[in-house]
Amino acid sequence: MPKTRQEIEASIPSLPKGFGLLGIDQSTSCSGLVYVDRMGVVYDTIIPRKTLGIGRLLEIESRLVGFIKEHKVSVVALEGYSRNSKYRREESAECCAVIMLLLYRMQIPTYNIQPTSAKLFLVGKGNASKDEMVAASSLTPLLKEQKRSKQVIEAISDAYGITLSGLSILTDGESPVKFGKVI
Repeated sequence: MPKTRQEIEASIPSLPKGFGLLGIDQSTSCSGLVYVDRMGVVYDTIIPRKTLGIGRLLEIESRLVGFIKEHKVSVVALEGYSRNSKYRREESAECCAVIMLLLYRMQIPTYNIQPTSAKLFLVGKGNASKDEMVAASSLTPLLKEQKRSKQVIEAISDAYGITLSGLSILTDGESPVKFGKVI
């Protein structure tokens, strides 16, 4: 029987020493980052300044490199392409490609998690709304207490779902999470 989301969350303190997984909900406007290791959970966002185009992608890449080096990331779980999106698909795909290329160059093993699979794992249904993802995330109360914006809360909630999905893949031989391995 596959492990539940709660069992995966409870297993975080028992992760191997020196192992850290980063979950990324990438976006050109607000990328959510959630890192877990045996010490707990760290989260952040990348909200680019008013740059556009390639400048914005370079800023996202640069800030992601800083986060990865600071936290000594071992493995990344990255939200896969949202193929059914109606708006800004091209910009989203560019951002995802830049991040995948960066992770490939840094030789960090990466799991590409289908958005519907992360939603299914965190909420229990593959077509969960942003509000349902926020409600299901155990990070939400802390983020609200910190008076984070709705955009930040949504990005971090999605990244948390990606992170837990990644942990499920790596720690549960019966994980139901659908993914593709990039490297």
